[in-house]
Amino acid sequence: MATKSPQQHPQAREVFPAYHKQVRRERQFTQEQLARKADMSVSAVQKYENGYHLPTPAQLVKLSDALHLTGRARGTFFLAAGYAPIGSSIKTDGVEVFDFDEDDREAPIIHAMSTAA
Repeated sequence: MATKSPQQHPQAREVFPAYHKQVRRERQFTQEQLARKADMSVSAVQKYENGYHLPTPAQLVKLSDALHLTGRARGTFFLAAGYAPIGSSIKTDGVEVFDFDEDDREAPIIHAMSTAA
């Protein structure tokens, strides 16, 4: 039986590109440097920052490792990309995650996304 991949919240397309770029710049990486460290193409990094694509959880792990994100910063990075722990009720740095309906157990819900611009 195939495993269903997690679903990302639709607002992630609006939030993640700016947040990703902000974090990359704070860490003083160029797109090329980040791509090399994360073992992905420069084109992929550009597409994430331009909002053309959202990274998968595996790609987020590579990016967050390359950016040296741990703990809360890593969690916020995943939240900005639209992924949240199932059944959570977390508030962190401008991001709120609430529990969701029983019918929607596989789709993380992010109520208010990061205000990074």
